[in-house]
Amino acid sequence: MAKGTTWLLAIALTGILAVAAWSQQTSPLAEEEALRRLVTVQNKMILLPDLLREVGKQTGVTLTCGRELANDKLTMFVKGKPAAELLGHVATILMGEWRKTKDGYMLVQTAQARKWEKELLALERESELRETQRKIDRFLALAQQDFSSLVERARARQKEMIEGIVAKPGPSQAKSDPIGATENLAALNEGAEPLDYIIGRALHGFSPAQWERFWAGELYIASTLRLPGAEMLSADALRWVVQRKTLGIPPEQVERGEAEIPEEQIPENLIVVAGADANAGLTAVMVEILPETALLRRHEYSPPRFWFDKEEVAQHPLVAYWQAWQTKPEETAQLPPLAATLRAAAQPPQANYAAPSTSATPNPLVLTEIWSREQTASGTLVAPKQLALADILEWQARRANVQIIADAYRVPWIMPEAALDGREARLADWLKQTFAYGRGWWRVEGDYLLVKHHHYWYLRRTELPEKLLTTLEAKAAKGQPITLDDYASVAVSATPLHETRPHFYGYTVRFDITPALANVAVLRFWASLSPPQKSVALRQGGLAYDALSPEQQRAFWNAAFTQLLRGWSGSAVKRARPGPAPRFVVRQTHIREYNLTAGSTTYTFDNYEQLQQFLRSVSRRGQALQQYRVEGYQISITSLSFVLLRDLVCAGSITLKQPIPVPKRQGK
Repeated sequence: MAKGTTWLLAIALTGILAVAAWSQQTSPLAEEEALRRLVTVQNKMILLPDLLREVGKQTGVTLTCGRELANDKLTMFVKGKPAAELLGHVATILMGEWRKTKDGYMLVQTAQARKWEKELLALERESELRETQRKIDRFLALAQQDFSSLVERARARQKEMIEGIVAKPGPSQAKSDPIGATENLAALNEGAEPLDYIIGRALHGFSPAQWERFWAGELYIASTLRLPGAEMLSADALRWVVQRKTLGIPPEQVERGEAEIPEEQIPENLIVVAGADANAGLTAVMVEILPETALLRRHEYSPPRFWFDKEEVAQHPLVAYWQAWQTKPEETAQLPPLAATLRAAAQPPQANYAAPSTSATPNPLVLTEIWSREQTASGTLVAPKQLALADILEWQARRANVQIIADAYRVPWIMPEAALDGREARLADWLKQTFAYGRGWWRVEGDYLLVKHHHYWYLRRTELPEKLLTTLEAKAAKGQPITLDDYASVAVSATPLHETRPHFYGYTVRFDITPALANVAVLRFWASLSPPQKSVALRQGGLAYDALSPEQQRAFWNAAFTQLLRGWSGSAVKRARPGPAPRFVVRQTHIREYNLTAGSTTYTFDNYEQLQQFLRSVSRRGQALQQYRVEGYQISITSLSFVLLRDLVCAGSITLKQPIPVPKRQGK
């Protein structure tokens, strides 16, 4: 960090800490006699409004929060402490301030906190836009040239590479021919990609208003066909695709005039979809509609880069504030709570947010064993790949006499497995392990352990509605299947920023959330249908285009193009079956599956008889399984397809899983 920057941050930090200290001293809560009552709250993930109602119930004081904090969650393990003390720490963790109201007290986020979070999000957005802008600038530069000349230059590079290999064969080839290395093959055709060229020409003609909408996430759609919302592509685009295909022909054949492309590889039409924003980077796809073969598609993708350790983020005053707030290593010896002993645990931490886990695992265990041995109530109840910090703090709260207050997010917490072995340890040593990878800040005040997540300005905006998640987890815990409408409700609540979360952090939820986030566009269209329309679609296998309202028809095309562009799992592009187009098609496939789990290994069978045959086979080999578990499921695979043309369909696939009874006799 530059000397001047350090000096400015030091001044800013001094003022910030002074304001924070003054705020604590002048808090209106200190004047309220009822808030001196001792309260107890034990909850590993509680919404702030619910927490305030609970404290209000125990004290008789009306406590509320501003709308900007209504979706914030906390981990709270506090027993027999003054309410005002607890509420003061909550304000610290959420960077809020208490205000007196007509009926009681309201917690609001400070103006400084809002400003800083906005700045940090803007910094990350600007950083990503710079990366995307560089790619777009390259496309714009290419578009100023003749595509034929770009192809010829690529062909010359190919010829140079081949001549280099012939001139220097053998082991020295790799050193003398870096372009020939696998990772540099794309350099041969640099600039001669029709998709890049088409995007560059389109963006070159954008008006300021079009640029603004494009950066805001509006898709650019173009086609040689007349499609709703699509710009018309000239026939030149088809010629560019064919020219690019000639690069696959040996140079000597081209020189002899034998650069003919087989007729079945010549596209009849093209569809191009592109989108750019700070959340998804730059994404583009080109679909070639060939005479007889399946459709081809090509993606251009710039992954987003939300990383906490970016220099401009690490130097921000907000980060400096929390770094100054946290307990320093040299202070740990002076803080008695850190010398507390964590009692040996007979049970590892659990991630049962909505219902008690059915796990009964021995001690000691490490993280990987927790999930491999867990027994769940149903096939839809899925153990998170990792624990959230809330799970871990709950575990520790039961092992030591320490008050814990932390912000809470459904995000996997990365830490050494040794920290979860359940053995007796000092709190200070355990904290060192838990925060070994620098994923948060912590501070000891009196007998309180206060914790704040890193990158919380991003996590706050990518948390899905807690009440929705707990409702779905409760269904899963009862063995009820997560339905198509349930997944649609998740998709409707997701923003483009939410869709980036699986790339970096993921979600610690107790059901399979992947179908919702992988098919957001498709499920949003499903949510736009009325109950009668959904009933008809499921019963008759889809809906005619004319059965959709004008608004739903626009949603139809938008969903199809968005899924084509951004569907990262379960999406497909293929030729359509005979029938009218456009139309919406729903196809459901029902299968049964039986899983046999022995130790950490699971075997899957199509029917119960196959499973029994496997057991008999193992027994005959003298390897009979002494302990195993059998689970049966009815699996429904629902394909939601948008038939755009006679021979083009874009689809999303959602798998629904429901447990079914199996014979009671299990492993001994």
